[in-house]
Amino acid sequence: MQIEIAGVYVALGYPDLAVGAAYKALLLVDAFDDESDEYHDEVVGDLINNITRQPIRLRFSVIHDHPTIYARYQPENMESDDEGMNIVPEPQADELEIWVKQWWGPKV
Repeated sequence: MQIEIAGVYVALGYPDLAVGAAYKALLLVDAFDDESDEYHDEVVGDLINNITRQPIRLRFSVIHDHPTIYARYQPENMESDDEGMNIVPEPQADELEIWVKQWWGPKV
């Protein structure tokens, strides 16, 4: 989310605020990678919430090159609620890694 905020600041003409938001994003990615970081669990929880709120099409586009993850989202592998509707699974650790690297991680 901080990267998106940084982009908004740039578009509004506030480069100093954009740098601060981008730096915060870097710290959050570092906290995600380091399980001993005091904010690791909070970052993982926030990331799960953020991904869960994304449209399913976007989630598919991120994981389409990863067959084992993509298979979780196929109707035959999903759980159903009482009305027979498929329940979209919560992202697991391997999907979180992909999102962090593809969307929020530093571009090398």
